[in-house]
Amino acid sequence: MCWFAGMSYHDSQKLSHISRAVKQRAIDTEYFFESPDFSIYHAHLKISDLDLDTSQPYVSDASIISFTGEIYNKIYLCDLLKINKDISEIKLLSALYEAYGKTFIQYINGEFAIAIYDTIQDCILLFRDRYGTKPLYYSTINWELLFSTEIWSLINKNSQVNKQHILNYSIFSFWVSPDTFVKDIYIIPAGSYIIYKNKKNLTYSYIPYTESDTSTDFLSTLEKSIIQRIPSHQSQIFIALSGWLDSNIIALYLKKHYTGQ
Repeated sequence: MCWFAGMSYHDSQKLSHISRAVKQRAIDTEYFFESPDFSIYHAHLKISDLDLDTSQPYVSDASIISFTGEIYNKIYLCDLLKINKDISEIKLLSALYEAYGKTFIQYINGEFAIAIYDTIQDCILLFRDRYGTKPLYYSTINWELLFSTEIWSLINKNSQVNKQHILNYSIFSFWVSPDTFVKDIYIIPAGSYIIYKNKKNLTYSYIPYTESDTSTDFLSTLEKSIIQRIPSHQSQIFIALSGWLDSNIIALYLKKHYTGQ
C-alpha cells in the first residue's frame, strides 16, 4: 500500500506540509524527490513483493513515477514487454510507459493511482483506474499543480466548504466528479487522466475501453478476473462469506485455481 503527494514546483516546506496527512498512516519507508519543476513525497507500506526493490518514486532516464494500487495482469504485461516476471510493479510501469507513452494505461488491468513526471516532454500526468477504486485529488493555485492520494494533504487554513456539492450530494446521493466537498480541490474522475504542461495547460482525457473490457460472457469474465487477482506471493487467503451468491462464487473459483493455503 502506498500514498503520495506532490507538486509542479519546488518548495520543501510545502512538500513537508502536504506529506503530514500521509504520515498519519503506518508506513515502512518514505522518500522525497525534489526538483525545480516537480517534487513528490511517497510513503510505502509493504504487503507484497517483499523481496523486490519497490522504492518509490522510481526515477528513470525518461520519467519519475509514483504508484499506489495493484496490477492484475502483470504476467501479461511482462510477456508483452519480454521482461523478467520477477520485476516489481513500479519498474514494470516505468518500462511500459517508456515503451508506449501515455497510451500505456490502456494495457493495464488493475486498481491504481499513478503520478508521472515526463522529463523529456516536461509534463505531469495523473491517472486513476477505471472504477475509481483509488482516489487521486488535485488543486491548482496560480496555475501551479498540487496533487495527492489524500484530500487532507491539500486542505489549508484558507480552504472553504463546497456547499453546492454538499447540496447536490444530499439531493441525489451521488458524488459528481470532479468536485469534492472542499472548494478548489478536485478528484480525477474514474477512468480518467489529466496532463499538466507549460504551467498553464491542464487537459482531461478518458482511458479508452478495449474489447475485453466489454465482454458479455459474465461467468468466464468473472473467473478470469478472480484468477488475475490471486496473489503471486502465495500468502494465505481468508474469505468472509456473506451467505449470498457473490462471496460463495468467489470462494468456489479460488478453491479451483489457488494453490496456496
